[in-house]
Amino acid sequence: MPAPADDTVRIGRHPGIQNLRLIAEASLGVAAALGAPASLFFSTLGAGDWSWPLGVLAVWLIFGGGLAIGVTLAYAVIEFSPAESTASMRRGTLSFRRRTAPVDTITEAWRSVSSAPNGTDYIVYRFTSTDGATARVLVRGRPMKGLDAQGLRSLAAFVGGLPLEVPDAAARPVRIGHGREAAGPPALTERQRAAAVSLTEGGGKSRVGRETLLIELRGLIDAAEAADSPFPSGAGGTAGSREPAASATRRPRGGIRALIAMVKADRLERARENDDAEATDLLASHLARTGRLRRLLLRLLIGCIGVGVGVVAVSLVLDAISSRILDATAEDVVLLVVVSAILLSIPLVLGWCAAADADVRGRRDLARRWMALRDGNERERGMPTPFLLAWTEQAWRLRSAGAGIWSVVGAVMIIIGIVALVDSELPLFTRIGILVSGLALVGVGVAMFMSVTRRRRAEAEEMVYLGGGRLLPPDDLS
Repeated sequence: MPAPADDTVRIGRHPGIQNLRLIAEASLGVAAALGAPASLFFSTLGAGDWSWPLGVLAVWLIFGGGLAIGVTLAYAVIEFSPAESTASMRRGTLSFRRRTAPVDTITEAWRSVSSAPNGTDYIVYRFTSTDGATARVLVRGRPMKGLDAQGLRSLAAFVGGLPLEVPDAAARPVRIGHGREAAGPPALTERQRAAAVSLTEGGGKSRVGRETLLIELRGLIDAAEAADSPFPSGAGGTAGSREPAASATRRPRGGIRALIAMVKADRLERARENDDAEATDLLASHLARTGRLRRLLLRLLIGCIGVGVGVVAVSLVLDAISSRILDATAEDVVLLVVVSAILLSIPLVLGWCAAADADVRGRRDLARRWMALRDGNERERGMPTPFLLAWTEQAWRLRSAGAGIWSVVGAVMIIIGIVALVDSELPLFTRIGILVSGLALVGVGVAMFMSVTRRRRAEAEEMVYLGGGRLLPPDDLS
């Protein structure tokens, strides 16, 4: 009797091998920077002229190997058998050993999103079995590579058979300004929490269910197939490559039900346009003062910086023409103007941050009051876009600026304290006091940054709840 065919499906490739080129390039840059210090070791061994090349090679291999091991530990490959309903995953988060777990024991899934201003962007799914087996899959990544279209389809097939469980979330209080709190919105669904994570600056993670992952995977598969297609959208190709675009514009069929759906969609669109117009009028009539103050402070700040830069530029030009044009008195005036501009810019920046925060919070309070007067149907179609824009702006600029100032001052005091401990005639108690004060200020700054991060996460959840169908279409709401 012939052996049964192996139906094992492999999701993705080994992350270290798939991103080998990126790891090699990143390691080479570090090796070029640290090659000189590393060459000293080989120079003491008598390598002579080969010291620097050996140092670069050693750093390249060590750093590249560390990156490869780190990437391998961070992300894994899942192998599952649809016929046997089993999956091969790691025994633990930091384990290289694998364990075969029944698919019906994989009841927990987490979705993580991370992004940074430098362009890095990652979506990671983590699956955990009740017996401890786990796997983290890099679904989408930049600059590291995630799954291709085939890998995404395999992952969707795997997720479709998982009995994922999601615990209920507790409702959070909503801040309504001036330190007051009101009763928060109802507990968000896991799909809404996942959307809030995507809207949070820097990202985050949330526990998700099967439908949420499948909805996102369908969009990622469509995007990957469109990117792999040799023909641009609408430029030709096979009928299969044009099908997604055609289905998006095809007139719906289905008789009276399709007609009713079209009428409802038109009514919803008109209602949202009316809501947007009403929100625009309310914003224009209620929040003109804070907006004017915000713009005034910004113009003063730009003017102050412009004066300082202009004075420095003019003095450099005059000095280049002839050093006799600027005498000692004129140089003192230039220095005074520049220092004054710098000192004046600091309170203007803080004042602009305070005015901008007040403007954003005022618009949010107005939006909440507007939503509180709506009925159930009006809330379901979502908050008007002009109001939602207030949640896309930062409302804690002043606190973030304060955190940065305290952190910088604390770091400077730490450096001064360390130098004073090594070489200073100050009393020992004073030197220790400077160092401890610097550490305390850095701790205050870090605590303020963490507080701002928590507030932004809560604001993203509130935005998703108030946005309703505008942010999550009805098909994506549970």
